[in-house]
Amino acid sequence: MNLHDLFAIPVHRTPSKPALRYVTEEGASSDLTYAALFAEADRLAAGFRARGVKKGDRVAFFVSNRPEFVTAYLAVIR
Repeated sequence: MNLHDLFAIPVHRTPSKPALRYVTEEGASSDLTYAALFAEADRLAAGFRARGVKKGDRVAFFVSNRPEFVTAYLAVIR
């Protein structure tokens, strides 16, 4: 079981619950639901596949500690 599998459990049970809570650059608090997180990860994974990224390839991120890192990580392990 990996992180993707762990996130997949609540996405089916409670898709509208917050998966991530974070503070935006403007200082506002924001949530990303499990459904939204998986939808974004799926879109990014499709983009990776369209650009030829396949199982076994290495993908590097240059992202600070932001919600986009979680989305990108889930997309890659997808």
